[in-house]
Amino acid sequence: MAEEMKTDFAFLNSGAIRNTLPRGRLVARHIWNIMPFDNIVVVGRVKGRQLPAALISGRTVDPDREYTLATTDFTAANQAETGHLGTSGLTFTEDGPLLRDMLITWIERKRVVE
Repeated sequence: MAEEMKTDFAFLNSGAIRNTLPRGRLVARHIWNIMPFDNIVVVGRVKGRQLPAALISGRTVDPDREYTLATTDFTAANQAETGHLGTSGLTFTEDGPLLRDMLITWIERKRVVE
């Protein structure tokens, strides 16, 4: 998500991933099995001090700098819930494509996923 949406951070809750990638040739059905939900990617602008600890992962952030964060509309709507961002009050104002479609496009462009 971060690469495709050109954001500083991205977050996907582990419950959104429903399968694994098989070895060998991938087809769109594999991605549909992994991402069966119609989650839309959303982007918000967040001050460094508002970034959840789970996102920072040892990175140094400026508490006053504005960072961009991509996640799904489901996570944005449930951001305070366990397994999601673990915070509340973050606003996501930009909508992107369906996450599943973005992933299919990304894999097609990469050609090899390791």
